[in-house]
Amino acid sequence: VNAREALVAKVRGYNEELYLDALTGAYNRRYYEDRIRKVKSHAGVAMIDLDDFKLYNDTCGHNAGDMVLNTVVGIVRKCIRKTDILIRYGGDEFLLILDDPAPGEINRIIQQVKTELSSGTGTTGLRILAAVGSAEGCGADIRSLVKKADAAMYSDKAKSKEGRS
Repeated sequence: VNAREALVAKVRGYNEELYLDALTGAYNRRYYEDRIRKVKSHAGVAMIDLDDFKLYNDTCGHNAGDMVLNTVVGIVRKCIRKTDILIRYGGDEFLLILDDPAPGEINRIIQQVKTELSSGTGTTGLRILAAVGSAEGCGADIRSLVKKADAAMYSDKAKSKEGRS
């Protein structure tokens, strides 16, 4: 391998690392901001927010919180296609983007993810609750779908809190 090819390979590796969350291996918020948010396509978008995540960190330590995040990523990846994009959007928030989903596919995936998270089927056996909202659109930019999914997620969060009161 000549020096130029080695340099190109090294830069490509840095570029990939730049867009990956160091803990979970999912794409990171920078990837969303740089590459995804302005894209217009037929897409399904889901916003996933873990319930009471701070509790894991505060009561069990940050290693337990890290394990929860990795478990969530593993479960979501098991439920989606290889072409779908999973982004760690914030501390305990994930954004899922399905390109050209079949009718009802985003809702089917959300239900599957919520069921698997709450049943403790991940490697840790933890039962993880999450609020999830989704939006679908054709020709809309991803950013507008994310806003709709985020609003739907907050609505789901409010409903689950009412159910627990």
